[in-house]
Amino acid sequence: MLSLGTWPAVVLLSAAALAGYLALFVVAARAAGSQATLGELLPLLVLALFAMGLPLNIGGWGPREAVSTAAFGAVGFGATQGLSTAVVYGVLSLIACLPGVGVLLLRRPISRCPAPRPEARVAGC
Repeated sequence: MLSLGTWPAVVLLSAAALAGYLALFVVAARAAGSQATLGELLPLLVLALFAMGLPLNIGGWGPREAVSTAAFGAVGFGATQGLSTAVVYGVLSLIACLPGVGVLLLRRPISRCPAPRPEARVAGC
């Protein structure tokens, strides 16, 4: 991980992933009706993304909504705006994952049994 050939790529890809998460959160805020500027939103969104990393959720819901509600309310944007933004973010994230369901459904099950041989039978297959 710390080799010269690895860590620059890891840092670059991590920054790109963070930018993608923040962009999706900005889209969610706009879809929820927020008129705040990007500079006003980014600190709140970074805080919400940090809360998403806490392993204290039920199906991915919980800390993000709580922190967004508190943070948006604390800066004067309204707690309902924060909750709406967090819920829209969750829904957009779910929609973004749906192509993976298609991959799972279309994937053929792989048999773990070896091809049958006339001279031997494998137990359990």
